[in-house]
Amino acid sequence: MRMLVMMPHYCRRNAPSDEAPGMYGSESGDIAARAQQVERAICALHQHLGPRQLLAARTIAPANHAAAVELDVVVVTTPDQHLVDLLPRHLFIHAITDKGPRALGFVCHELMRDNIGRYDWYAFMEDDLEITDGLFLQKLAWFGQQFGPSALLQPNRFEVASDLATAKLYIDGNTTRPTLSAQFQDITVRPRLEAEAFGQTYAFQRVENVHSGCFFLTAQQLERVATSPVFGTPSAEFFGPLETAATLSVMGAFDVYKPARENANFLEIHHTGRRFLVPANPLAGPVQTDGAFPAAAQPEPPAPVAAAMAETAPEPGAPPAAAPDHPAAQPVGPPEPEVPAPPPEPGVDMAPELEPAADPHTLAPPLPSPEAGPPEPA
Repeated sequence: MRMLVMMPHYCRRNAPSDEAPGMYGSESGDIAARAQQVERAICALHQHLGPRQLLAARTIAPANHAAAVELDVVVVTTPDQHLVDLLPRHLFIHAITDKGPRALGFVCHELMRDNIGRYDWYAFMEDDLEITDGLFLQKLAWFGQQFGPSALLQPNRFEVASDLATAKLYIDGNTTRPTLSAQFQDITVRPRLEAEAFGQTYAFQRVENVHSGCFFLTAQQLERVATSPVFGTPSAEFFGPLETAATLSVMGAFDVYKPARENANFLEIHHTGRRFLVPANPLAGPVQTDGAFPAAAQPEPPAPVAAAMAETAPEPGAPPAAAPDHPAAQPVGPPEPEVPAPPPEPGVDMAPELEPAADPHTLAPPLPSPEAGPPEPA
C-alpha cells in the first residue's frame, strides 16, 4: 500500500517574537515552536503509519508491518517563508511554488490530481496536525466498507493540556455562521449512521462544521473529488482560503461525517497548538460547556496517598505549585542520586541508526525548485 501526503507549510520567519498571535499558527513569530509542530506532524506519519517501526528484543525486527504503508510526504512551501531547514529532511520531499501562501493548499490539490493512479491513499494535512492512532487508515477503510465510497469520515480535531481544568477539548463544534455550510451540503440526508465494531455500536453524524484541517481519500475517492470545479481552484468561499482548501472540495463531493460526540475519539487527530483550549488567548475566549461535560467524581485515594496529599496540599486560594523546572520551584530535601542505566544483556543487538532514505519517487510533474544538490542531512 502506498500513500501520498500533501502538507502546505508556511511560516512568517520575520514576524516579531513578541507579536500577538494571529488567526493562524503560521503567523506566529515563535520559530522554535512552529518548527516543533511541523516536525511532529511529519514524524507522526512515519511513526504510526509507515514502515519505520521496529521491535527491540534480542534482535531488531520490524513492527506493525502488516498495516504499514509506504509514505511519500510532500511539504509544499513558498520560496523563502518556511522552516524546512529546521526539519528532518530525510522524512519528506520539499516542493516549492512561486504562488502565494494562501494558495499553497490548492497547489497541493494540483499535485494530488497529477498523481492519480500512483497511490492507494491520498491525504491533505495542515502542518500542525499529529496522527497518534496506528489504526487510523484501517478505521477509514472499515467506514468505507460499511457505508460506501460516497460517505467520507473526517477526524475530530482536539487539543490537550495538563495545566488546565479541561484536559482535552474537541475544537470543531458548530460555527457562528450556521448557514454557510448549508450552501454546500444537506446534513438532513442520511444524518446519522451506526455500525458495530470492537464489540460496541459506534455512531457517525452529519455536522454543520465538517472542517478538520485535513482529509484522507482512497484512490477511488480522489478520482471523484478531482473532477470538482473547486478542487485546485483558489478561493475563500468557506471561511477563508486555508479552510476552503482543507474542506470545501470534499464537502461538495461526499456525504461527510464525523464520529458522534459519545464516541468522538473513534477517529481523531491532534491539533498541536492550544489556540482554542487556553482561555487566556483572546481568540479562544472562555470555554463554554453548557453542562454537557460535568466534572467527574474523583475516586478516594488510598490512605497513605491521601495522607501525603494532605501534607503537601496548598492553602485554599493559593496559586498552583510551580513545575519542577520553573525558577520558582524549590527542591524538597536532598536530590535523588542518579542510578546508572544497566548495561544491555549479552547478545542484544541495539537498534541501528536508520539511514536517510533517498527520495523514492519523483512526483509527476515535479514543481520547479530553486534548491540545488541533495537534501540536507537531518
